[in-house]
Amino acid sequence: MPGVLVLGIVITTMDAGIGLNMDFDRGTYDRIRSLPVWRPAAIAGRMAGDAVRYAFATVAPLLLGLALGFRPDGGFGGVLLALLYLQLLAFSVAWIWTLVGAIVRSHVAAQTMIVMLNTMVVFTSNVVAPSESMPGWLQAVISANPVTHATTMVRGLMHGTLTGEQATAGILACAVLIALFAPATVYFYYRRGRR
Repeated sequence: MPGVLVLGIVITTMDAGIGLNMDFDRGTYDRIRSLPVWRPAAIAGRMAGDAVRYAFATVAPLLLGLALGFRPDGGFGGVLLALLYLQLLAFSVAWIWTLVGAIVRSHVAAQTMIVMLNTMVVFTSNVVAPSESMPGWLQAVISANPVTHATTMVRGLMHGTLTGEQATAGILACAVLIALFAPATVYFYYRRGRR
């Protein structure tokens, strides 16, 4: 169940980049730029609005899992912390897709690239299969993947087995994604808006 939640949230975040790209195509950015509003309002508003969608994308499958017999050993507190962490993960991963949405010109090309990259990110992690069952070279890729650290953290929180090292790796993975992709997204967003 924890892996399913991570998989679902990572897939859900793709809409952030696709939607931003479509905003450019529709002229939404031009309309916002002509108004006396904070310049990053379109990105900030999209990210804030997506938080509701991300919450639904985690709570609905969790409730279904509980109805089907999933019993988290981490208790209510562990599940609540896992859900909160999934919000942070969604915010972090969405920056990757918004960067692609800001750079790529066509929304069809952006969607294709985002889906392709998302598939590679998900399937080179420990969401679907344990990394120990993979060849050595792939284990190195899996251990560097932020989704691997996120999955390990969510599993640890829900099962009550989270270690300090796993928690640090999970939070650090989100911080690195934000630090790398948020400034780049804002830069290319402004740059595209000036064209």
